[in-house]
Amino acid sequence: MNIFTNIVAWLFSAGLFISGVLIIPQIIKIYRTKTVRNLSLITYIGFEFFQITFILHGYFFNDLPILIGMSFTLICNTIVLAQIFYYRTIQSSAATFNQRHD
Repeated sequence: MNIFTNIVAWLFSAGLFISGVLIIPQIIKIYRTKTVRNLSLITYIGFEFFQITFILHGYFFNDLPILIGMSFTLICNTIVLAQIFYYRTIQSSAATFNQRHD
């Protein structure tokens, strides 16, 4: 491989991991604000689908950078999804409670 191919391969591998790192500020913001009002559930479910597809590709084609990078991204994305479900459930329960007691 020439140097350009090596650089592209390295950037690709780094980008897979960085895509997960870029989700961490969203996780922190949700945790601090306790709100997921403006987040799209469908978007994060779509991300999960494609991340799982990439992980399967990495597994079946023995592509370790994809397998590791997308696994990390999937973990970060799953945390956001869990936060969406958790805070929407809490907010919905609080709204129902307030309606019953007004």
